[in-house]
Amino acid sequence: MQTINNFRQLLIAKDIATTATAGTTIASPSTLANGEVAVTDMSNRVLANNTSGLTSLPYVKLVQGQGADKPLIVSPPIPRSATARAKAYVDYVEQVSYVGYNPAGSTGSFDALSNFGPASPIFRTTFKSNYFEYADKLMEAISGYMPMASDTISTFVDKLTLAMTSEIKKYVYIPFMVERVNSSTTEAVGTGGATNIIFTKGSSLVTWTGAITNLPVGTYFRLATGVNNVIYKVKEKNATSLVLDQPFQGATNTVSLVATLQVVTVNTTTGTAGTGWGIRLTGLLQSKFIANVYRYQMQKWVTTIQNMGTTTVSDYTKANDGVGTWYQIAEEEVFTLFSEGFADNAPIQVPPVTYRQNVVSGATYASIEVYWKDVAYNTTNVSDTAANFKQVKVAGACTYDAVNGDSEFVANSTFYDTGAGEQDVYSVLNAYLTTGVPTQGTFTAL
Repeated sequence: MQTINNFRQLLIAKDIATTATAGTTIASPSTLANGEVAVTDMSNRVLANNTSGLTSLPYVKLVQGQGADKPLIVSPPIPRSATARAKAYVDYVEQVSYVGYNPAGSTGSFDALSNFGPASPIFRTTFKSNYFEYADKLMEAISGYMPMASDTISTFVDKLTLAMTSEIKKYVYIPFMVERVNSSTTEAVGTGGATNIIFTKGSSLVTWTGAITNLPVGTYFRLATGVNNVIYKVKEKNATSLVLDQPFQGATNTVSLVATLQVVTVNTTTGTAGTGWGIRLTGLLQSKFIANVYRYQMQKWVTTIQNMGTTTVSDYTKANDGVGTWYQIAEEEVFTLFSEGFADNAPIQVPPVTYRQNVVSGATYASIEVYWKDVAYNTTNVSDTAANFKQVKVAGACTYDAVNGDSEFVANSTFYDTGAGEQDVYSVLNAYLTTGVPTQGTFTAL
């Protein structure tokens, strides 16, 4: 049991059903399943939300099983006066910005080339490089292209998009995708009977089986119908392959039938909001995240342009970190281990020491946080009530229902359930604590 001051602890609960029996089970390595969390009294007796005398107990504890061969993880004593809150998982949102036409809002446009200034048009993004995060390094991706007399707005946008795509490749961590969009709804399905059309992330080469008859060199097309879908351009064409004018930036994708592709007659209107060409920047997840090595951070940037007349810039979607992503919880798990007496020098020890890592890559987590000022277990100065802050957080693995936006848990979950006689963490703390456990977001017990 931890009694030190300024203590923070994080328990990672698995999305499993409880195995202990409230009122009779004494929590021990052999009675709690690996990943199961229970609320107990000071004698380790597992409690339920209707346990007789629950609200008369001066303290309760959170305990977690790690398997029969490992000790329990035990929280500091939690008084009834502690404050708590529960948070459902909230999905992250990547930043999306547009130069020119914005299909999401049917706004914005590129100005006519004849209205551009005498200097070269400049396209600049300023962002914080995750690779240089510890130096708090601001980076800039700058590209420009001076239109030639023979250029149209289409060829200018093509070349400016390719210039920015090439510019961001020099960074260790690529901050965003650079892609074209167009307001045209004039589409024709791909023809020729081709199947298994393979688009590979980072490659300009597209291959297929069979034949495609209406994608000659210079053609623009989408992988699906609609103005929100990215525009691609054919640079070279062969019998069973073609080369795009820039690398494919989406996830590797196989289009099963050629009729899914949409050949686009592009709109080249300029200066009229909601029409013509646009360049979309879409943030990318930090693929290099490793707990205690590369820190978690959403990519954010500022987009500016120069010498492009009245061409518009819009940050349509602001980046949002979300709540309970595995990146966040994994990073928090590392830092809270310090309170339990673990140092951060594991990577330099020989042989290396691996500390507790219960967060699952790609999982989603809801959480319950409990915090209080502890007078009885202040080990430094009993008269200094400001020096004994304690916080315990339980992150519960859940299934995220993107349609309804709620966090779902298995039946009789160790983390969250509803009804009388429940012994999950939420139900017991909600019944025990004076102010209960207010919730943010929607929880669902299956």
